[in-house]
Amino acid sequence: MEFDIEIYNSQRPIDLADTSNLSSFDKIDGQPSAKRHEMHLCVFSDGTSEIEILEKVPTNPISILHQTLPATEPVVAKTIISGNTANYYDSSNVLLYSESTIPDDYSALIKMATDLTNNLPSQPPSLNEMIDTLEAHGYTVTTLQNDFLSISKLNTATSETTDVLFDTSIMRAVGVALLDSNNKVTIRTFYKYVPNTNDVKIEEMTVISFITSPTSNVKMADITNFHFHSFDIINNL
Repeated sequence: MEFDIEIYNSQRPIDLADTSNLSSFDKIDGQPSAKRHEMHLCVFSDGTSEIEILEKVPTNPISILHQTLPATEPVVAKTIISGNTANYYDSSNVLLYSESTIPDDYSALIKMATDLTNNLPSQPPSLNEMIDTLEAHGYTVTTLQNDFLSISKLNTATSETTDVLFDTSIMRAVGVALLDSNNKVTIRTFYKYVPNTNDVKIEEMTVISFITSPTSNVKMADITNFHFHSFDIINNL
């Protein structure tokens, strides 16, 4: 898997009138940031993986008008994670330092991908067939306006409900909401796909988390936008 991604993050009060109630710490903590990474993820058949992350300059860097202290640590330009070790390099490819990590286990993902590949239907299921299958597996499917479906399921272990917004005109999920035990939304995620392609490629993803500021107790929206300049998956299973 290879992708070039830009990540923009910012925070703001849900009620903008609460901006004046934020402490100096919370204002600084919520300042916007921008990052860009070129990532290469290779997952092997045994579930192990190797990741290479290259730091890049964002298309729209964020400039904040305040004094920036000189950097005391070397700047990491590349990270390679293999097995249980992460190695960090500078722009001259000189190893700066290493640290131990807990490797991700992709064995379940490999099994799922293999099963799906070996059991692909001759043609995609119809909308009614998809709904019947979802309901048979415990999902609640509700028809909404403008060709949308709500596909939800309660996680009895956490008392949280996942609600997927599905656009039947393009047969893709365009949003997901996570609701707590009081039926209040804690996280919303929205997806924008690359147009005019049969491949399911995400162009943008926006994640909004509803949090409380650390020192001011103000209800905040933490907004992160992921923009994919490229996204390619090569399957050799």
